[in-house]
Amino acid sequence: MLSDRIRGLFQTCQFFDMFVTVGNARFPCHQAVLAASSDWLRSNLKSLLRAQSPDSGQSPAPSELRLDISNPEAVLCLLDAAYELGDERPIPHAALADVLRVSQMLQVRQLEEKAVKSLAMEITSENFLERLDLCVEFNLIFLYERILRHLHKQGKLLEVCRCEEIV
Repeated sequence: MLSDRIRGLFQTCQFFDMFVTVGNARFPCHQAVLAASSDWLRSNLKSLLRAQSPDSGQSPAPSELRLDISNPEAVLCLLDAAYELGDERPIPHAALADVLRVSQMLQVRQLEEKAVKSLAMEITSENFLERLDLCVEFNLIFLYERILRHLHKQGKLLEVCRCEEIV
């Protein structure tokens, strides 16, 4: 199947024609696959790459898409979604904000869905405030309300409201 062969090319870094870069970390990929992962990328990828690469008159090097985020793990999650690698493990907690940022910035719906699913998992009294803050920052009102309902059902909402960080 063609999609399996394309994934194989990605996994062995063959025939890539661009990099997605965060800081000093560079991740090879294929423009066509990235463009196919969202309507927004399909419409805007060429102009983004052109704007970021000065024309030097030399033979073309792979294009580079630089993302202004702090966690390179977010790019790995983006590429997993673009290549439909089907990794079902949750997104690491430290990368959640950047994954949400990238998914909304590039309008990659399947990546945003996975990030929301990860954000909703394993909510504890230690991390719920940060999760609620992320819900507000990324306009995930439905998840914000779901977290509050979950805390209420567990009988922890009153306990949470007494938390020093809230007061």
